[in-house]
Amino acid sequence: MRPSSLQAGFSLIEVLVAMVVGSMLIALSTSAVSTIRARWQSATDFHARIENQSRTVSVLYKLIERAVPFSLNPGGAAFEGTVDEIRFSAPAPLAFETSGLMRYSLRTMRLEGERYSLILDVLDTEGSSAPIISEVLFSDLNIVKFTYYENASSGVVSQTSWIGKKGLPGMIEVALKSAGEDQPVTRIKMRPRMTVDSRCLFDPVSRKCRL
Repeated sequence: MRPSSLQAGFSLIEVLVAMVVGSMLIALSTSAVSTIRARWQSATDFHARIENQSRTVSVLYKLIERAVPFSLNPGGAAFEGTVDEIRFSAPAPLAFETSGLMRYSLRTMRLEGERYSLILDVLDTEGSSAPIISEVLFSDLNIVKFTYYENASSGVVSQTSWIGKKGLPGMIEVALKSAGEDQPVTRIKMRPRMTVDSRCLFDPVSRKCRL
């Protein structure tokens, strides 16, 4: 009697099951890698945005801190502010490789819908309305608001405009809120180093220049 020869191997069903299981494992691993990569990119973008905002806030602090309480043009206003724009004079940035004062503007630009950007303009001191440099500091905002604080005999008074006044406000607050984010409003409070013209005789009682 001939011994039966048995051939080792997999049946077609076993091969198909193995292929299906392998495909599922590959799909799951690919999805997991994609999810991890997306979360990593999101976290990187978030930290980059926070770092950029911190640098921007630092620039704003320095500009407002160094603002001067006198105008470049005789008879002109040293500082003008509304609820959506401020104009002031401050020393020229180091990047300009020049000395002296320059005129600046922080203004709100409306985008589509109820979204805004906060723009910093470096203005021409010759009186031209066209800015020399225009840079977006913050974008995609749904709240941008300037508030001005003045020390008075009754205490600190907040105002929504600073027009026709001598000197600078004691403090300037910029309220910002990013569009689409369920977060509280960010309030940036900045104090000018000088609030009155150092060339005048300052009266500590009235807190104004004597004529």
